Amino acid sequence: MIKRIFIFLFLLIIPVLVFAKSQPKWIKTEGVITEIRTVHSGRTRKEIATVEYPLQDNQMWSSVVEVYRLPVLGSGKKVGDKIKLNYKASDPSIVETTIGKYVTQYGMIVLIIIGIISSISVLRKSRMGQKNIS
Repeated sequence: MIKRIFIFLFLLIIPVLVFAKSQPKWIKTEGVITEIRTVHSGRTRKEIATVEYPLQDNQMWSSVVEVYRLPVLGSGKKVGDKIKLNYKASDPSIVETTIGKYVTQYGMIVLIIIGIISSISVLRKSRMGQKNIS
C-alpha cells in the first residue's frame, strides 16, 4: 500500500520536474507599491497593486500585480511598501509576487499531497473494517 503511494507521488512529480526546465527565465527584484486598488467580482475581492521596479539595466519599469490577501484581513500592503517581485526576462511587463509564483508552481502539488495523506487514514480504516468482517 505504502509502496503504491510512493509510486503514485513519484509519477506526479516527474512531469513537474520535466516541464520545470522549459519554464521561462524569471528575474528576482524588489519593487515599490505606488497604488493599490481593490477589485470586487461577486463575492471575491482582489487587491491589484501598481508597482515600480528596476530592471537588470537599472531602468525603472511599472506594472500591475495581484497582491495575495487573507480573507477579512486583506493583504496588509500599503502605498510605499516594498514588495519582492519576479519579472519575465523576455517581457518585463509580466510580473508576479514571489508568493504568487510559489502558489502558481506548487499550490496544486501541495493540495494533491494533502488529499493523499488525508485519504490514507480513510483507506486504512476501510481495510481494517474489511478484515474484521472476514
